[in-house]
Amino acid sequence: MKINKYWEPKQKRRIYRTKKRILAEQRKQAKFIISFTILCVLIGMFLEAKNSFVINNSVVSSHEVAHDIVIPQREGEETPLPTEVVTAGTLREVTAYNAGDPSQTDSTPCIGAMGTNICKKLAEGKKICAANFVKLGTVLNIKGYGDCVVEDRMNSRFKNRVDIAMEAHEKSRAIAFGLQNLSITIKK
Repeated sequence: MKINKYWEPKQKRRIYRTKKRILAEQRKQAKFIISFTILCVLIGMFLEAKNSFVINNSVVSSHEVAHDIVIPQREGEETPLPTEVVTAGTLREVTAYNAGDPSQTDSTPCIGAMGTNICKKLAEGKKICAANFVKLGTVLNIKGYGDCVVEDRMNSRFKNRVDIAMEAHEKSRAIAFGLQNLSITIKK
């Protein structure tokens, strides 16, 4: 008895992964990774350029510009120029932490990144904060809080956040402060 070939089930064609096909797949993946990396670098360069200015043929970041700006005054204006010009405020996330609490800091809870005793300074009434986007010792003005000195650092994943230091016994105050978006001004 002869079976009709048109009624036989078709077999799937098996594609074997040969060295040639594997290398082609790897090349395709490598091209994608390289393209993605170049795109990320270009975006980073664009964002960095967006935050900088060219003054006297040299590139200056936006927070370094404000001190040398001279604003011409029109005739008849009575408002004097400010004596200290600071960088315009930018909105950043602001949180609070308790210095001296080892569960919120490292193994030396009172010693900041500058090597100073933050707990003593807080007890004296000084305002201390932690930030990664400015140099240690920079004074930041936080709207609604006032001026604070950056004497500590945060975890590296928080690049644009400010963390206000509070005393160890002020846990409820730090929790009530929560996470806020506030205007931050960098002072020199």
